[in-house]
Amino acid sequence: MSQNKQARAEPEAVWMEVRPMITGLYAPQNFKPVLDMLFGSRRPFKAVFVNMESDRVPGRRVIKMFLGCTSRETADHVANVLQAILNVQIVPGAPPARKYQRKIELHMEQHFALPIISLSSPIEHNPIDVIIGTLSGIGEGAVEITSVGDPGARGGIFQYVAAKTLGTKSVEKGVEDAVFGIGAEIAVQRDMREIRRQSFWAAGKKKTSPWGDFLIKEATAKMKENQFRCNISLYGEPVLVQSLLGAFPSGTNRLRTFKTEHNEKTDSHIHMPSHGILQKVKKTLLKWSPLLALGFAYAVGLCNPQNLVDVFIRDKLWVYAFKEFVVLGIAAGLFFMSILSKSKKAIILSTDELSAIIGLPSAVGKLPVEIGTAPTTRRGLVETRDTSPYPTERKDQSPSE
Repeated sequence: MSQNKQARAEPEAVWMEVRPMITGLYAPQNFKPVLDMLFGSRRPFKAVFVNMESDRVPGRRVIKMFLGCTSRETADHVANVLQAILNVQIVPGAPPARKYQRKIELHMEQHFALPIISLSSPIEHNPIDVIIGTLSGIGEGAVEITSVGDPGARGGIFQYVAAKTLGTKSVEKGVEDAVFGIGAEIAVQRDMREIRRQSFWAAGKKKTSPWGDFLIKEATAKMKENQFRCNISLYGEPVLVQSLLGAFPSGTNRLRTFKTEHNEKTDSHIHMPSHGILQKVKKTLLKWSPLLALGFAYAVGLCNPQNLVDVFIRDKLWVYAFKEFVVLGIAAGLFFMSILSKSKKAIILSTDELSAIIGLPSAVGKLPVEIGTAPTTRRGLVETRDTSPYPTERKDQSPSE
């Protein structure tokens, strides 16, 4: 399995460690220009925060930030941009490969059109400060965030906004309404009060509310930015990973646990985040599996509705429709499986959202992070210069001479 994953991985990753300077001033979302540049590259990249021993102070535990790219050219561009816009030190190096007691894979609680931070107001506190502070608290741990630019994600956000504002429906929703609409039409025709069809369908429409308007506003603001498809995993002890999950920001949406694994090892390879197409196909097939099972049983002659009519209306023994009851039991089991099944909701983050969890902390002097060092210049810090107003003359010679 691991060999197959490595075969599907991108070329060997180029890693760098990003160290903030003690004199640096880092506002929240300080990686936005870098992320927009990486969006244009259309290549996956990975950010890793890891609790490990310091290189500069032996025995001291610090939080290091590593950034990996899939090509040398992209890594060089990222390093140049970081050094140009931020006061940082770039050190070549990859995160350590370690095995952790617990790994949880995250997904979004609701549709990805809703952001995990408020896009209508600026961020006052840097969420990365909370993540790093939590990561430095209990034992060893790591946070992995793999991302890639996804221009097609805007279409999904547009569909969500259109469904909320214009009442448009997806193909799957249209099929469902067509199936259940037949029964609704029959119910209207059988109603002795002869309710008008227009009134019947109008009663089923959603009413707008201030909260609904706010959700549409947030989704519309997110749609204007670049979108990234992400995989986020947390490593560490059970208490630590749950604390890290709570440290991530939350707005109209939030990150939740999708899958938990034990004794997993971090990977320095950078894999392309999945589109989730197989998840969608699996969810759709499981949702319609009861009807598919009944249709298949009827087509091959395993289920005859007339036998059920004979049992319930003509009082025949249930053994007479034994095969039909078995088919109905299987269909009922598939129905409950479709209800209880858990599907992964895609993590699609805008530039504002992703820069809230990938970047440098603001409280550098208060957090146990690996601090960078300024490069050594050719000249010393103190330089001796001739301050005489007559540089061509001797210093001990006065102007009158």
